[in-house]
Amino acid sequence: MDLSRRQTLAGALACTAAAALPATLRAQDAAPAAAAVPTPAATPGFLTPFEHASLMLTLDGQNILIDPVGGADRYAAAGPLAAVLVTHEHGDHFDPEVLAAVVTDGVALVVNPAVAEKLPEDLRTRATVMKNGDSGEIAGIPIEAVPAYNITPERTQYHPQGRDNGYVLTSAEHGRIYIAGDTEATPEFMAQPDIALAF
Repeated sequence: MDLSRRQTLAGALACTAAAALPATLRAQDAAPAAAAVPTPAATPGFLTPFEHASLMLTLDGQNILIDPVGGADRYAAAGPLAAVLVTHEHGDHFDPEVLAAVVTDGVALVVNPAVAEKLPEDLRTRATVMKNGDSGEIAGIPIEAVPAYNITPERTQYHPQGRDNGYVLTSAEHGRIYIAGDTEATPEFMAQPDIALAF
């Protein structure tokens, strides 16, 4: 009988969980109830999540929208934008119609080269194109484009090395904020120094 990777992992997890259950039950008897259940971290006040990868960061007084998709209406109450960042061209991260609506006069647009090729001409001429390793500044905030890619062999075709971006924004108020995009635990991801928060 051939098992898929998912079936193998699920079986291994079930066996591990069954073996660990008696020890877990003993640990619960010994530990106070409050220590047994970790509390989730609160959403930082400078983060506004929308859906999936779409979010807004308010850093040093500047609203920065990341990967806006799903219709422009949802971003209408976001407030004035300083910049919009797009990590890659998949439809759950890149929506040209939404970009056309939210990237108004004075709003910076930062994209990777693959997204730049797919932008309508009027947005393409206004976009700042960053590839992996590039750095600069948007709205007075330092930005670095970092690699975002898959390392699992059966997934590399979805996010190949060298194409997609993550971004690191350095806020005077909140430190280095890592916007991962679609990535796995790549060596570049793991080597990022002094990250205060990652999404």
